[in-house]
Amino acid sequence: MPKMTKPDCQPDSPVSHLSSNKAENFSDQRHHPAQNGNTEKNIKDYLLEQWPYLARYLEDGRLELSNNRAERSIKPFVMGRKNWLFANTPVGAQASAVIYSLIETAKENGLDPYRYLLWVLQNAPQLSETDETWAEKLLPARAPKECYMPHK
Repeated sequence: MPKMTKPDCQPDSPVSHLSSNKAENFSDQRHHPAQNGNTEKNIKDYLLEQWPYLARYLEDGRLELSNNRAERSIKPFVMGRKNWLFANTPVGAQASAVIYSLIETAKENGLDPYRYLLWVLQNAPQLSETDETWAEKLLPARAPKECYMPHK
């Protein structure tokens, strides 16, 4: 897995004053008497290592602290992994991946996956022949109202 680079705080961001010195001071104040020096050092090192990521999370309200939503969205892929062993060709495996991606993208955007796939599959052939930007016109943000999940 490629190593992620640590984000730098933007100088004019609301959390730019959160430096690693602040993290170090914070970790010094949070001493628990039951911890030995080695464990405390590990905790402090971890806090200092993760501090830039916490600062980035605080800078951008769109970021989620947890990746649980992403993990849940790929769970169907993990559960169906054995079924994919029977994709006889790489082209068949790629076609399955495209369909699964479309289904999960529809779910994440509040669309009914069946209605969205139906709309995409009905419109893709004619758009691809006449328009160079056909794929953009099939994005979930441009789906018609009838593709959205009905509100209960």
